Amino acid sequence: YVPSLYPKSEWVTRFISLKWNFLYPFSGGSGPLGFYVSFLFMAMSWIFSISSIILAFWKPQYKKVALVFLVTIGIMYNGVFIEEYLFGRINGYAPTLLYGAVDFIKNNPSIDKVTVYNDNGGYNVQSIGKYKRRLYTAPYFSGQLEYLNGNKGYYLVLDVPRLDPNSFYIPYFNTCRLLYQKVDNKISASVYDCKGVPDIKK
Repeated sequence: YVPSLYPKSEWVTRFISLKWNFLYPFSGGSGPLGFYVSFLFMAMSWIFSISSIILAFWKPQYKKVALVFLVTIGIMYNGVFIEEYLFGRINGYAPTLLYGAVDFIKNNPSIDKVTVYNDNGGYNVQSIGKYKRRLYTAPYFSGQLEYLNGNKGYYLVLDVPRLDPNSFYIPYFNTCRLLYQKVDNKISASVYDCKGVPDIKK
């Protein structure tokens, strides 16, 4: 399961109810492209690591075994993060999706300026001279609905993190014409033509 980053209440509810089998997004906004790692994997790694430390203090004769166990977990934990960041073979690789979407935008003369969701790939779109602005969906960024209704143009949505399915963004993009879409496991890159779509309300 891939929850959206907002609202945060869903994360708290899933954590408290021990429904940990979901993907957590690591996204830097204007930094490196995001990637997903299983929250269940992270949580169990920490639980086993802390348990091995407690065992080492409680039963000193098992200190060497606990240390080997702790090092093994650490290598696995960091290995998964490195693999997902560099290759994304488990949950999807955002850079490959981005390169394909940017090539499509570059080679489509009808696309002039593109608004980029979460600024995922903003630099790449700037490099081809078709960048308009970024679209952040966090609740504290006000005026986004007004911007969507007032800017019926082209949008690039590389969904790390996912958009809230209960927000106004999903019905808005559903009314747009999907020009391009590629999917890699849990990540997708989409280019929308939203010219002429009706205004939406909250």
